Amino acid sequence: MVLGGDSDLDWPSLDDLKVLLDVTSTDAHDGQLQAFLDAAIAQTKTKRGNWDEMTDLPDAALAASALMRAYELASADATVIEARKSEQLLYDHRTRFGMA
Repeated sequence: MVLGGDSDLDWPSLDDLKVLLDVTSTDAHDGQLQAFLDAAIAQTKTKRGNWDEMTDLPDAALAASALMRAYELASADATVIEARKSEQLLYDHRTRFGMA
């Protein structure tokens, strides 16, 4: 994931998550961390709504939201979980609206 500008990016990688978590292991927990990352990306797409795998790409806020959600899932720190920065980064990206 390369942050900067308003252009579309890729979703965060396992290496991005490991840097954020300050994890230096090579394989010990990679499977679990990748599962957290995959779940975070899926949740970000769902919360944004109407995600089309063929045409939609994440912008900086969506990519950062997925990375922060993965960090929250992998963290046992209660203050991190309560802050829910991933939700704040989704602001103004939702495309589904309630029906009256």
